[in-house]
Order: sequence, then structure tokens, then C-alpha cells
Amino acid sequence: MNTTFQFIDFMEENDLYKDGTSDIDLSALAKLLEVQQKDLAKAFNISESQISRGATNVTGNAFLKQWMGVFDMLSSHIKNSEPAADKERIRLKMSRWLKTPSIHFKNNTPLEMMIDGKTRRVIKLLEQITG
Repeated sequence: MNTTFQFIDFMEENDLYKDGTSDIDLSALAKLLEVQQKDLAKAFNISESQISRGATNVTGNAFLKQWMGVFDMLSSHIKNSEPAADKERIRLKMSRWLKTPSIHFKNNTPLEMMIDGKTRRVIKLLEQITG
């Protein structure tokens, strides 16, 4: 059986790019992830007011780029494991994985790790899972 890896741009799939730019609507991302804007502000090292005002340019924020990498890896892995999965199923499975405590993170969730600035650890785990 020959399977082709499908790459998914999570931000595009969920309409999080603002007005056809590379800016991300962080308030929409907070809503999608069911987290508070203050948590995203902490994670991306920006002010809450920046999130409230609208978007943040991806090219200028290394933390946001890492998060995007996690989302893209995870959604692509789910789609490749379950080719018939639609956008809602992928989002549900991602949310479940991001919010499930893991022994790899001393029973913290991957999302908690990411908010605490430990996104590289989440990426390393995903690389092991998807590699």
C-alpha cells in the first residue's frame, strides 16, 4: 500500500490568517483552543492588548512559529493516520491530544507546556510519534 504524506496548514484550514496575509488572528486562535487570551500573550511574549487589537505577524514571532509547527505536525499526523478525517474530526482529536496530561510532561498537558514556553519539548515528542 502506497500512502502519501499530506501536509496540513492548520492555520489556513481553520481560517486563522487575517485578510489573506501571514498575520494570525490570535483572539480567534484563543477561542479555537478554548484558552484565555492572557495565556496566549504569555506564550508568545506579547501583551494581551496586542491580541485584543487583532493579529500578530507570524514572521516576527518565533514562539508563534513553533506553535504553528506543532499544529501542522499534529494535524498532518492525524490526517495521515485517518485519511477520511474531516476538519472537525482533526480539530477534535488535536484538542483532545493537546489537553490530555502526559507522563512525558510530568502529567502536564502539551498545551500547558506550550503556554509555559516549552514548545520544543512538545515538538520533540511529536517528532518521535510522527517520525
